[in-house]
Amino acid sequence: TFAASGLTTIIIPDRVTSIGMYAFIGCNSLTSVTIHDNVNTIGEGAFSNCSSLKSITIGKKVAKIESRAFEYCAALTECYSYASTPPKISNLYEEQKNSATLYVPIGCGSAYKSSAWKYYFDKIVEMEE
Repeated sequence: TFAASGLTTIIIPDRVTSIGMYAFIGCNSLTSVTIHDNVNTIGEGAFSNCSSLKSITIGKKVAKIESRAFEYCAALTECYSYASTPPKISNLYEEQKNSATLYVPIGCGSAYKSSAWKYYFDKIVEMEE
């Protein structure tokens, strides 16, 4: 377990290309995560059990989010994905449909709504620019 008590914000820098399995599991103080554009994969369970996590920002190049990456993140209210092609996901989290809103690039709403993302977010909204 990555025990970083008091860690409230994580910004994954541009030089990182993937986030490993269970990298930030159980960071209960974590409220926001920003994943910059060069990350292409978010590993299995990477942010699992981050019970205070409210906001996730996913960069443009993320192509795959592995199983249970955001499992047991019950406080999640908003997710921003800047990828124009919906990243491949499966079992994003165990619960079906989160009340969180997924914000996607303008013109990409229908692609996200017809992908697996529709099983995890009640609301998929195109971002204003």
